[in-house]
Amino acid sequence: MATRLLALALALVLIFDDAAAATKRCELSAVVQGPCVVVKGTLKWWHNFPPFLRIESDDMVYGIWPPAHENAPKMIRDLRPYGTRGTYLLCPLNQVANVPYDQRSIALYCIEKATVKEREIKRGRKVVWTRLQTPITSY
Repeated sequence: MATRLLALALALVLIFDDAAAATKRCELSAVVQGPCVVVKGTLKWWHNFPPFLRIESDDMVYGIWPPAHENAPKMIRDLRPYGTRGTYLLCPLNQVANVPYDQRSIALYCIEKATVKEREIKRGRKVVWTRLQTPITSY
């Protein structure tokens, strides 16, 4: 009986450890190479050249990687293909992507946290920006 309880306790510890690791998909990952940065900007989906998810802030472009978007919070993936505006906690991967139409390299990051204040929505044939009554935060 004690052996079964110990096995059950160990299984529960492993499940909770996996859940905790899943919530920190980015910041504590072994692929992150340096401190995370807070960026206020516009997140957009691109369809031609990777990185397909990019955040534009002032004159900087931050690429979100990998291409399967597993480092983007679920809220961001659920709003696809529409963009969002807000504050993003980005962690550097120390990798870059190059696109043929721009001489600058795009540094690659993963998203640890997103606080969205505006989002694009489709009204008829137009896509317009709308401010959220309450910002949405996702990890």
